Amino acid sequence: MIEYSDVYENYPHVEKWFPQKWMESEIEKNKHLLIKQLILDDKQSFKFLDNLEDCLELVNEEMSKHKTHFRTLQNTDQFNSTFAELKVGRFFKNMGFNIEFEPSLKNGKKADLKTVLNDEELYIEVSTRKGIPKGEVVENNPFEITTIKKREPIAFKDKILEEGEQLFKNKPGIVALYLHPSSAPEKRNVIRAFGFDFVWDKEKGIIEYGERHETPMISALLIIIDHADDFTLCLNPKAANPLPSGIIKKLGENNVEIIDPEIII
Repeated sequence: MIEYSDVYENYPHVEKWFPQKWMESEIEKNKHLLIKQLILDDKQSFKFLDNLEDCLELVNEEMSKHKTHFRTLQNTDQFNSTFAELKVGRFFKNMGFNIEFEPSLKNGKKADLKTVLNDEELYIEVSTRKGIPKGEVVENNPFEITTIKKREPIAFKDKILEEGEQLFKNKPGIVALYLHPSSAPEKRNVIRAFGFDFVWDKEKGIIEYGERHETPMISALLIIIDHADDFTLCLNPKAANPLPSGIIKKLGENNVEIIDPEIII
């Protein structure tokens, strides 16, 4: 196990958000992801700590304004979703955006994140999805083949639409979907859930393939595969508030794949 003293000596921001008293109370439970990594004590553990420390350090100033919210990092069930918010914030800050966590909306609710670039505001809702379900192991002597059971688009559709309802109605907004690395084979189905890689018929309001629904509040869907530097931005041709060209350009310059569906008029 990695000793507390080693963690706190090398990772001061981890110490700030995960003090020793908390560590000691959680170690016997061995359920929190941070505790599991400390007990595992291998190369992956230190990569995890490096990533966590880097994230906490870069957005430390923004986090300090919302200490109550970010204490959910200590919660076993909420750690992954809160950490995803931080990683999305870090991603945009590294590109030169000003970021604000938990910005208030006119309807009394709060978004997960607001970014500003050249006076252009963007509101972001961050969502996470668990990894792909384990497939069945098919024995074929002398090899064993594990089948991958990819989830259908409908499995992602409702979650995307639910997050979209939280966005600011009068400003560009995106849903950032943070996926476990095992979900990489499902990326095409995630995009199909939104219909964003297919041709639209503007007059009839239908999609040639994929799921059919109205999503005007969502300017784009940002798909992120964790630990893979895999970013895909799917633009919504029916958005009420299209993503500004300057933001699209900035994302494209930072190795984000841009999918811009063609519209048939």
